[in-house]
Amino acid sequence: MSSVSGLLFKGEQEKKKNQKKNIKEFRKKKKSDTMLESNRDISKPLKRKESILEEDVILVKPKKLHSMKKKLVSELQEVQGILGVTRPPDEKERELQELLFGYNPEDLEEELSDSKSDVDEPIVEESEEVKKKVAAWEDEDDETLLVEEKAKSLKNVHRSITLRGEEKYSDFVQEKFIKIMGNPKWAEQDNKNKDSDNESEDELLQKTGNFVKQSEILPKGTISIRKTPSLVDPNMKASMIKSVEFHPTSRVAVVATVNGTANLFQIDGKINAKIQSIYFENFPVHTAHFSVDGSEVIVGSNKFVHLFSYDMLAGKISRIPWQKGMEQRNIRRFQMSPDGKYIAIHGRYGNIHLMSAKSKEWIGSLKMNGEVIAIAFNNDGTKMYSHGDTGEVYVWDMSSRKCIHKFMDEGCVTGTAVTISPNDQFLATGSDSGVVNIYDSRTIYDTPSPQPMKVLLNLTTEITNLKFNCASEILAMSSSFKPEALKLVHFPSLTVFSNFPVRGEFIKSPNSLDISTNSGFMCIGNNVGTAYMYRLKHYKNY
Repeated sequence: MSSVSGLLFKGEQEKKKNQKKNIKEFRKKKKSDTMLESNRDISKPLKRKESILEEDVILVKPKKLHSMKKKLVSELQEVQGILGVTRPPDEKERELQELLFGYNPEDLEEELSDSKSDVDEPIVEESEEVKKKVAAWEDEDDETLLVEEKAKSLKNVHRSITLRGEEKYSDFVQEKFIKIMGNPKWAEQDNKNKDSDNESEDELLQKTGNFVKQSEILPKGTISIRKTPSLVDPNMKASMIKSVEFHPTSRVAVVATVNGTANLFQIDGKINAKIQSIYFENFPVHTAHFSVDGSEVIVGSNKFVHLFSYDMLAGKISRIPWQKGMEQRNIRRFQMSPDGKYIAIHGRYGNIHLMSAKSKEWIGSLKMNGEVIAIAFNNDGTKMYSHGDTGEVYVWDMSSRKCIHKFMDEGCVTGTAVTISPNDQFLATGSDSGVVNIYDSRTIYDTPSPQPMKVLLNLTTEITNLKFNCASEILAMSSSFKPEALKLVHFPSLTVFSNFPVRGEFIKSPNSLDISTNSGFMCIGNNVGTAYMYRLKHYKNY
């Protein structure tokens, strides 16, 4: 019994010793592992630094590396020549060269010869995979997510989606986007290896702007027109504008009102700022015209028998006195001849008084039947046309100052407006009934009752203004007796532009209008102190 118990005690003692030994070994092993782990952490920066250095070496440009190696080879050959070494280096020398220079000269010579031969080889075009642009970011799910997996999360699935279940969902969505929206320009691959002919064709097809050069002939139907800032001033507010006119050479316009003010504006199409105001005391301005050379502004009134002249260079106002031979009560209407010789004044009892534009003296008078209501000169000032309350149009030769022809205006009782195109081809007359007749100026001399080319019935009240543009392509006609009574007529089609005036733009009653020298702008003065300015976009100059 005692022997058995002794054996059991001895076995337990050995078991405890083995347990202690195992614990010590486990602790020792754990300690060594932690030391290794710490050593590994310490070595990480060194490894990262080595990797950075490796990357730096890789980033050296191949051309630069070849030049460096070539230089080292030449230096080595010079040293060998100085030392008289002509035999090939043995194994130890090669090891020493590799240790000193980091390369084997024989390998370098082979590499250089290969690079020389590569220069003559044609450059092979990159594959489409290489040409493909690198994405700014990539989603790992794009490579794994399939259409059938995405379809499970959708409520209403189209049949086209279920048929393509094994396809990548990203490719499916991209294809749908391109089919609907087209391939965006930023995603397109630049093809720099195209022929110049193909490249020019693509450039032409990509542009949707002014592919065809703008026609010099004004198209009919609609007119390209843009409203610019109006010519306004506090002095003009709620005052009736009776006259607007553009300067013959400068970007300036004059706007005259019945409160005795003539305002000069700078026309730029952006601001149209006022330059100055010319005030004529107690002189309600009814008509204002620039002189032919643009140095003067001459104004007349329906209250006085004298005129005023404003010298634009000297800034001085001069009075042009009444002439005894002119039996006038007022000078409310007059015209300047284009040749700069005459001021033609609408007189009483059918008289047209001619005043010298230079000396401002009365020269003589021309007489027609009835009252003179409208006067117009042709482009060179050799002929003058007059219209009045008898419905007859008179043609005057200005060199002899005689009437060379007269004819009856078709359907007219009282003529209120007359004008001739700058190319002397068309003669337009207006009546108190709103009818505008267009005549061929070459046929009016054949008979005392010529037939008009076109009868325009677009306006229904008395015609007060008729104006051709410089190219004889537009006739502006208006009536001050009705709001928005304004139309633009296209020549030679003799049709009205359908998009002017714009509906909703309340021009009010157009008392006066003018078109600039090169047809770039059109101005319309109304009865409430506003002069509307429009840009005729077909014409590039002022």
